[in-house]
Amino acid sequence: MRLFLYIVFAIIATTTVQSQKFHPETLFGVNGGATFSKIDFIPTVSQSRLMGLNGGITVQYISETNVGLQVELNLSQRGWKESMNDPTQSYSRRLTYIELPFLTHIYFGQQTFRYFVNLGPKIAYLLNEKESGDYSGATNAEIGLKTNHPIDYGICGGTGFELRTKLGIFVIEGRYSFGLSDIFYNSKIDPFSRSSNQDFAVNLSYLVKL
Repeated sequence: MRLFLYIVFAIIATTTVQSQKFHPETLFGVNGGATFSKIDFIPTVSQSRLMGLNGGITVQYISETNVGLQVELNLSQRGWKESMNDPTQSYSRRLTYIELPFLTHIYFGQQTFRYFVNLGPKIAYLLNEKESGDYSGATNAEIGLKTNHPIDYGICGGTGFELRTKLGIFVIEGRYSFGLSDIFYNSKIDPFSRSSNQDFAVNLSYLVKL
């Protein structure tokens, strides 16, 4: 019983000390990296991930010990690269979005090195789309089909590490985004009942305290 009380007292004391030392902080910086994306089609379309670019600005507010909020404004390339039946043909479509993720930021560690998890919703707007390749004569339903829904939304989650130095904070993160909306119409008369963005991104960020 004494050992149990001692452990409880030690945990409370440690938490109190950390709370007393904690000061809220606001961080601002830039991020950039690569995306590896595809479209979740139903019926299935044979495809591989399309590599694109991702980058923007990051604002982070650490309001409590180990918990904060992170908001980003990014330019993000998504899309897919299709596996054609004719080996002489090729097709890919690149979709460029401006996106706004709202993330809960949970971190572990206090000083120089931190491990973190980001999780939350995001919304994006399609700026442009571009079809590429040699697909003359192809009859695939999605080829030439204009994107019908410019607004894209979903949830995303990532994990990574940050290194805090006198020169600033350096961050590396891997993040997966799961689309909840479709890029094409999905009624019974349309070719696809589902056509949602799915992508994995690897980003590097540089942050400074304000």
